[in-house]
Amino acid sequence: MKYGELTLGQMEALVNKIGGMDGVKRILSGETVVKSLEVALTAFSVLVDYGRSVADGIKAGRYDWVNDDITQKNFPQTHSGEAAVEIQLLHFNRTMSSDDVLREMENQNLRPATLQELLALGEKYPQVQKEFPVVAIGSVWQGPSGGRRVPFLGWDGRERDLSLGWVGGVWNGDCRFAAVRK
Repeated sequence: MKYGELTLGQMEALVNKIGGMDGVKRILSGETVVKSLEVALTAFSVLVDYGRSVADGIKAGRYDWVNDDITQKNFPQTHSGEAAVEIQLLHFNRTMSSDDVLREMENQNLRPATLQELLALGEKYPQVQKEFPVVAIGSVWQGPSGGRRVPFLGWDGRERDLSLGWVGGVWNGDCRFAAVRK
């Protein structure tokens, strides 16, 4: 699948979001103008090596800056082996809490992507994070102060970053949330 293409499942989800075939007919007839859908989906195919160390995944991604707390100790592997995975990026186009994002993923039969999956995405598709932040809320680290944080890929205008964001706050509307079909 190429960047920007929809799978059949994503197309079905999109049609359902706009009211089924009746919604499609209204849009095509000009009766209804859709300014923004509740959830936009984009998918990327990656090969994930779940046994690869976090340090090796970071090195393979060639990030310009990495948060020092993104380590094997803080984000231990929970799986092993390799798997071909389709990572879907959900875009809500509004601020969302982590709980709201997780609820929406559950409604779409998705699970949040892990750090290993995020690293595979950043390695194979390094330009994606220059367009928007990509968050993997499937890997959570609780820091010494008690705050829970999750990894995300970002861009500061000069450098590709692998950083951490707070779980308890809200995510702004330009974020994409990496998810995998259950």
